[in-house]
Amino acid sequence: MRTIELDGTAFDDLEGFYNEVERKLTSGLDWRVGHNLDAFNDILYGGFGVHEPHEAVNLIWRHSGRSQQVLGWPETEKYWATKVRTFHPNNRHIALARLESAKRQDGPTLYEMLCSIIREHPSLTLMEE
Repeated sequence: MRTIELDGTAFDDLEGFYNEVERKLTSGLDWRVGHNLDAFNDILYGGFGVHEPHEAVNLIWRHSGRSQQVLGWPETEKYWATKVRTFHPNNRHIALARLESAKRQDGPTLYEMLCSIIREHPSLTLMEE
């Protein structure tokens, strides 16, 4: 079984997280992966340079406590504030509602959203350390 480690000390925000994912999960590509939650989900399926589709992988998130902090409420608010500006006008109300929830520290943080996406992949085992 392949083991891949993400280092929670290697980033301070969501963009840095995407860079860490790119370094650890997509090495050897001659193109850049999108830096968004959908692209992150796609990478986890495999076939993008490091692991094959459906290959069993232990994904170890080192320093996950630090990641919980840097991808916590302030970064979650920032994420949803950006989405308010970029969502299609018909869907902007969704981003607004999630932004208001984040301001109340209600609902999932970015860290929790990322972990949830990882756990949706049956071939991946997430270990938070």
